[in-house]
Amino acid sequence: MQPAQQHGTIDKVLFRFFIFWYSVGLILLVLDILPPALEWANSVFLIACGILGGFYFYRTYGNFGAVFTLFVLFGSIIAESIGVKTGLIFGHYNYSDQLGLQWLDVPVAIGFAWVMIIAVSHAIAGGIVKPFKGQTAIKVPLYVVTGGLIAVVMDGIIDPVAYLVKGYWFWDGTGMYYGIPLQNFLGWFLLASFFHITLETGLNVTKKTETSPHPYWHSRTIAVFLMVTSMFVLLGLTSKLYLASIGVSFASIILLSLYRFSNQAVSVNSDLAYSPGKR
Repeated sequence: MQPAQQHGTIDKVLFRFFIFWYSVGLILLVLDILPPALEWANSVFLIACGILGGFYFYRTYGNFGAVFTLFVLFGSIIAESIGVKTGLIFGHYNYSDQLGLQWLDVPVAIGFAWVMIIAVSHAIAGGIVKPFKGQTAIKVPLYVVTGGLIAVVMDGIIDPVAYLVKGYWFWDGTGMYYGIPLQNFLGWFLLASFFHITLETGLNVTKKTETSPHPYWHSRTIAVFLMVTSMFVLLGLTSKLYLASIGVSFASIILLSLYRFSNQAVSVNSDLAYSPGKR
């Protein structure tokens, strides 16, 4: 198994900055006391999330991870731009100017958000399918589907809050889920699955499929999933979006329970394989 790259001071500084920014932002947003003059801080938060996701990929997979991060960053912006201009992929919607600098009519911060989403879904999905190591025909499709579903679960709370509470984007027409079309969630699943397929293919080509989880970034990437999802759930609860908040909380508990169960099963099997009685 190939070892993951070592981390340095910059990794710790970035994560601590994220924790600080997250903590302050959580208080201001949940208490609804964020001054209009500080709305730009939301885009900084999304960019910070993406940078953490990029470090996760780079430290785990080296230069390939860095290239893949850029692929997700620019690929997601292009996909979102197609969605905004044509209504394909996600449905008909438009972004407001609250998330700062835009490229192709899409806030650049959205691209960073996608990097974070793919990073956390990769970390969790990879752990869930770990018991199927060596069974490529089962492991790869299950990993891709699980990664796509994790992205959809996150969007289940991100989209209603960003649309109805924060006004980061606006949907045209009506949809069954808080006015959001079901096409949006299908689009999220397909795009996330595409990125996961690309990642899995690249890892096979570069022979990095046996790379070990990074000792610093793997657990922290899962923590980012918990923190980001929890923040949006709290905003949903304070805004009376109960269905989204409870549903996503329940789905997240199931996903993390599956992740823990799978890792415990692998650990037990490893202990049995190396026990004296097996020699």
